[in-house]
Amino acid sequence: MRRSHLATALLALMVPSMGRADDADAEKQVAMLSKQHREAVVKGDTKAMESILADDWVAIDPNGGVESKALAVKDLRDGTVDYEAIDPLEEVKVRMYGDAAVVTGRYRAKLTYKGQKIDSLVRTSEFYAKQGGMWRCVHTQVTRIAGQSGEKR
Repeated sequence: MRRSHLATALLALMVPSMGRADDADAEKQVAMLSKQHREAVVKGDTKAMESILADDWVAIDPNGGVESKALAVKDLRDGTVDYEAIDPLEEVKVRMYGDAAVVTGRYRAKLTYKGQKIDSLVRTSEFYAKQGGMWRCVHTQVTRIAGQSGEKR
């Protein structure tokens, strides 16, 4: 009997707990970082953007292109891309997995890219990891929602 209690206790220590208070705090931190990332992009705040994104951050754009952190910062600085708004619609969710998190959502993005105006509905997946005690965005994927009102190609 005593062995089964010991085995249960050891197993409980090995399995990450769900729903703990620190999980809720981490979820709030990641949600705030995701919001700060969107705000930094819209404001053109490359300093904030650089602190939120991991050095090896990669994004997949709506056309399937791959973008590095350095390229995203450069394009924002030199005006290649200029965001007017990234407005969250319903369906923004944060899911925690220990020291990793996924943020998914649906947004209306208004921007100018290489002189072309874009107004599009998109779904995004952002992946966050805790690195050196701090949450950082390590990957973003943006997918255009075809055929929905508000989209102009």
